[in-house]
Amino acid sequence: MKYAIQKDGRGARVIESEEEVGDNEVFSKTLPAQQAAPSGGFAVRTDGKGWRAVNSPEDVGADEVFSDTQPAPIVPNPIIEQITAIEAQITPRRMREATLTAAGKTWLAGKDAEIAALRAAL
Repeated sequence: MKYAIQKDGRGARVIESEEEVGDNEVFSKTLPAQQAAPSGGFAVRTDGKGWRAVNSPEDVGADEVFSDTQPAPIVPNPIIEQITAIEAQITPRRMREATLTAAGKTWLAGKDAEIAALRAAL
């Protein structure tokens, strides 16, 4: 899991790649340490990808909910990480092979079956 942590230490969010880090953020592969809200609480993203410290409920955005306590750490799901690793193997070259050859079609069908089995375990 990768994180973009606000430089002032008031929040963090889950990101897919280092390119998503903003000017007022730093990249981290580890979850930020627990912290207390400066004077208000926390704005927790409704998509489950992060939170930030806020001064009051009025500072919470439309896609966030207010919390008096710091949210639990975001723990990477190993099944999702396995699915992501399998999906990364399905490159444009592999897709071309699946279109042009029987062996490529079989390989792609196998990867799809692996992903389906992992998603069923979620």
